[in-house]
Amino acid sequence: MSMRRGVMLAPLVATFLLGGVGQAQEMSVEAWEELRELQGEILEGRSEIVKENLALTEAEATAFRPVYEEYRAAADEVQERTARLIEAYAANYEDMNDTKAEAFFQEWLAIDRAEMEMRETYAKKIREVLPARKAVRFFQVENKLDAIMRLDGAMRIPLVE
Repeated sequence: MSMRRGVMLAPLVATFLLGGVGQAQEMSVEAWEELRELQGEILEGRSEIVKENLALTEAEATAFRPVYEEYRAAADEVQERTARLIEAYAANYEDMNDTKAEAFFQEWLAIDRAEMEMRETYAKKIREVLPARKAVRFFQVENKLDAIMRLDGAMRIPLVE
């Protein structure tokens, strides 16, 4: 998958963001299928997508690879924590009260902090092995891929009542 394909999904994302919560569930079957296909491609070949979009020299690739593998392991841990929070939210959605909502809110904030700390840690490590422009591009690519992966959940998870 190229970033160009991700850019082609921009109208889909704009519809979600600008169209309001009610319209999110009115997305066409074709758009859902396209999103699922794109997510599958990311799951199967994320490292290749990153590699294609960074154009690293052989020396850069050799130095970057172990740092990237560490980064992905740390990012996966944060994503797993998010998945557990979503599962707990779904299990408690019907009988949500202020106490539960506060607990979910605090865990969500803690996950956001953990993700930011992880990014800051790896920004330094990645900056040690890549020039600044490629390091920035790496995080741009990762952010785009993460946004695509999160879109489905953002559209399907109902707001607290």
